[in-house]
Amino acid sequence: MIRWLCVATALAALAAGCGGSAAGSTVASHPPASSAPATIDPNFDTGQTVLITGTSVRPLWLVSQVGKPVVFKNTSGTVKRVIFDHEPVRSGPIPPGGVFRYTPKLPLSLTYHVGPVQGRLQVSPLEGASP
Repeated sequence: MIRWLCVATALAALAAGCGGSAAGSTVASHPPASSAPATIDPNFDTGQTVLITGTSVRPLWLVSQVGKPVVFKNTSGTVKRVIFDHEPVRSGPIPPGGVFRYTPKLPLSLTYHVGPVQGRLQVSPLEGASP
């Protein structure tokens, strides 16, 4: 039920044309203890973590909360970069095991690339949007 609420919230925000920019972003080579959920749906999930694998990102579409860092964790064996489409946000090189943090200050919907793979990030103002 929560997942359907998140989908409805995400679609409503997309229809409303929400936008915004990051207040800050960082890259770290040694992340703190993992706050990633035990399992992440590869296609759609809620939370604050995106896993960068050797061939994709998980989930491909993440619904997260405004004002909380979204953590992109590089679980591949090679250096990766996160590049936001239509936003001036670039991670710089993220080493294997490293993280990139992006903290949106406003609700927004955006796409990003890690190599040829495109991901989506929907940032919701609702507390119930993330576990």
